Amino acid sequence: MTNFSQASEIKPCDFCEDPVLNFCRDCKNGLCKICTANHFLLKPSIVHDIVPFRYGTGSTRFSPQCACLSSEIPVHYCFDCLFPFCTACKHIHESHLSGCISENFHVLVQLLQEQNLELMNNIIPWSEASIDIINVKRTELSSRYEKLQVEINTQRDLLHKCLDDHFDGKLETLREMETQHLEKLSNEVEKYRKQKEFMIGILKRNKGILGSFRMLQRGKPHQIFKSLKVDLYPKFEELKMPSFVTDVTVENIRKKLSDFAGSLVQGSLLSSYLTPPPRKTFLSEKPMSVPKQITVFPIEFYGGDVACERGGTVWICGLGSRHIIQYDVKGGKTGNIISVTSQPSFLSLNSKGHLFYTEFRDESVKCVTHKIPETFAKNKGWQPRGIHCCLNDDVLVSEYSEELKHSRIVRYNSAGACLTILEYGTSQQKPLFENVRFLCENKNGDIGLTETDKVTVVVIRKNGRKRFQYSGHIRFSNFDDFEFAGISSDSRCNYVISDPKNRTLHVIDWQGKFLFYVMPGKLVSPMAVCVDDEDRAWVSEARGSIQVLTYMDNDTV
Repeated sequence: MTNFSQASEIKPCDFCEDPVLNFCRDCKNGLCKICTANHFLLKPSIVHDIVPFRYGTGSTRFSPQCACLSSEIPVHYCFDCLFPFCTACKHIHESHLSGCISENFHVLVQLLQEQNLELMNNIIPWSEASIDIINVKRTELSSRYEKLQVEINTQRDLLHKCLDDHFDGKLETLREMETQHLEKLSNEVEKYRKQKEFMIGILKRNKGILGSFRMLQRGKPHQIFKSLKVDLYPKFEELKMPSFVTDVTVENIRKKLSDFAGSLVQGSLLSSYLTPPPRKTFLSEKPMSVPKQITVFPIEFYGGDVACERGGTVWICGLGSRHIIQYDVKGGKTGNIISVTSQPSFLSLNSKGHLFYTEFRDESVKCVTHKIPETFAKNKGWQPRGIHCCLNDDVLVSEYSEELKHSRIVRYNSAGACLTILEYGTSQQKPLFENVRFLCENKNGDIGLTETDKVTVVVIRKNGRKRFQYSGHIRFSNFDDFEFAGISSDSRCNYVISDPKNRTLHVIDWQGKFLFYVMPGKLVSPMAVCVDDEDRAWVSEARGSIQVLTYMDNDTV
């Protein structure tokens, strides 16, 4: 650094030749006015402590000294820089509003008085009012939490009462069954007692007959056997004991209780679970006579997954690409590009517009807010694959384990906490899924997923019980076998499934009934499929293009 005389020269900035005004205590650099504004961008990872130059050089005592560190007492003041300067530095502040300190002393006094008035009339009262408001909230905080505790205790007492009534009813039913059982057994005992007395009488009569030699001598033994009763043995009525089913787990009990018990969310007094719309059935569902292709446009990479949002825009990720690009329905780029550190595999959007994607290699689920990806969830040993955001902003993720050789479905809430894991059946030994790729949830709350190894589409309820399984529709087609990839659900709760092998889309209803094919043989290896809010199907093709088409009449209800 060049040394300058304190008496004759002005200390220059460490980055340019302008006079120094400030000093960074972290970087140990003198800064001019322009370099001070740009210094924060030089090393954004460092917290820069920038102070006036005379303070940063070591002196913490205020002294009316010029920025050139001259021993001359400053006699001028710059109202733009808010800094005193000596006569030697007067040429630096020629274009600024400045003046002699002695001549403009009344102006400085006025500035200080205005600053004092601003502090007394505005800033200090505002701070006091803020303190009062915070104190009021502090005093009300305990009463509000006490109210919440009362509500929780009330809910607990109600649940205990419901459980007591439920099991008391079962015990009362069991006592009635016991009484009926004892009554039937008593009737059986009485019936066999009378039968025994009757058989004793027959035994005495038979002994009398055997002792009668006259009848045997008369040659009429058939009359003796005719008078015998051999069908006197009643059939015993076996009564079985009642059974009480106890194959329930703690997780199932908690799940059932959470359906009608309240939940606490930090920072909100509302429930964290939004009730989905009521179940609907659609009696008239008809395809368009000819599915209409709205547009087809190329993309920069081989199509990966597709995530639709309102307004006719879509986010697309590609195989081997580290960018997530937004397109509109006309096939043009909107200019929104999200760059990530690794390669995203599957995408989904929630109701708040937050973009979620899975990273296969990193074994994590990321959430993008304000174009900044952050880790949403991560489970060691489980590779996240398909992802779907539900109506209540829960996040469904299909995860695969290389060690266990099977998949599972994990449900997270909007904060990233794990709610449920669907992995094993009731036997806790056989896994429910083998290799799940894509998945979705319809308005009924049912989860549809595609099994790669089994070449089937499985639809399960929210509790993991299977609703139906779809393996393709051979009737009215020339297809012998199928290959299922992407799956999505529309506003009618139908499922739209891509079939790369047969170059078509399958449409089935929420009960598993096949409806129709969409453009069979005219799509080029369709992979991911996503249905937007206007029931338009966005299909990514393996050739590196996106097709947007409609397949249902608008008047279908």
